[in-house]
Amino acid sequence: GVAQNATLHELDLGRNGADDKAATSLAAALRANNTLQKVSIASNRITDAGAKALADSLQVWQSVVSVYVCCLLYTSQAASPVAAALQANSTLRKV
Repeated sequence: GVAQNATLHELDLGRNGADDKAATSLAAALRANNTLQKVSIASNRITDAGAKALADSLQVWQSVVSVYVCCLLYTSQAASPVAAALQANSTLRKV
């Protein structure tokens, strides 16, 4: 899977129908992956729960340089943790 993959550098899950369960699974994998640098989860059915899980993973995922999160279904309640995680990540260069 993504967690153990040492050759994957970019992952595009955009317009994939991913929901909160998928986002939570992805978040867990991202915590363990140290080679993945770019992820797109745009245009999916990810709501507050999935967005918060991804935000938590961004706090520790230090190989990331680019995350594309456009057009998700989370509310302003999840936007603050997401913004804080993006600011806290020192390797992230593009959102």
